[in-house]
Amino acid sequence: LIAISNSEESYRANKLFIGKMNKVLVQILKQEWPHNWPNFIGDICGASQTSEVLCENNMVILRLLSEDVFDFSKDAMTTAKIRTLKESLNSEFAKIFQLCELVLSSTTRASLLNQTLATLQRFLTWIPLGYIFETQLLSTLVLKFFTAPQFRNAALDCLAEIASLTDLQPQYDPLFCELYVNFMQRLVEIVPEHVDIPQAYENGSETDKNFIQKLALFFTGYFKAHLKLLETAEHAEALLSGLRYLVRISMVPDNEVFQIALESWHQFSQALYVSETQCVAPA
Repeated sequence: LIAISNSEESYRANKLFIGKMNKVLVQILKQEWPHNWPNFIGDICGASQTSEVLCENNMVILRLLSEDVFDFSKDAMTTAKIRTLKESLNSEFAKIFQLCELVLSSTTRASLLNQTLATLQRFLTWIPLGYIFETQLLSTLVLKFFTAPQFRNAALDCLAEIASLTDLQPQYDPLFCELYVNFMQRLVEIVPEHVDIPQAYENGSETDKNFIQKLALFFTGYFKAHLKLLETAEHAEALLSGLRYLVRISMVPDNEVFQIALESWHQFSQALYVSETQCVAPA
């Protein structure tokens, strides 16, 4: 697998075959790692630093492994096996994160950067929060990749995943507010508030349509999990700006986008109703 994914020509020529081999490797890993292949994470991270083409394929392997362990494992493995794999991934994640940081900070290969962001998005549901909030990850996603058209959608997937995180310690509240404010500052540069979003959706490319759908996911995820953090005088304008974007997104002529926005409005109106009825309830 390393031999045929170690050069650009071979990787492109054998992409379908390599994809099947990646899936086979992940199935082997689920049986052999960590007990019979304890150095796997170190091996794959070390090999990734020898070739950008190889690194790109290794990111695919790491993403597939994360998906199999954390997303699709319930009916495929025993509870004990799932727990062992999750613990192993968590304990070894520092090496994976260092590799992701290295790629995001140093490479100019667009396909590798997009694949790394796609892989990172799969990790964000389970990695320790320190990797998100105590590193440069958030600023890198917002300032470097969200503002770059070729990486915008992949970065927005990551940001939407982070925005939807719930049941966190209060110590992270200021960082979620900072994330939202920084995001809105960049968004108004990319999509000014006067832009007709429904028209832009109808006339846009598939990438543009995906961007608007992912934007809906960011807002709905953030407002569902953290709306109360923004209900302050300091953040009032940023909150209203986001709600105005969501209003225009709700007018997009696409059922899936509308359903995403509708869920958010349902939760918003329910919270508003509860708040108002509590205010007028008799003593």
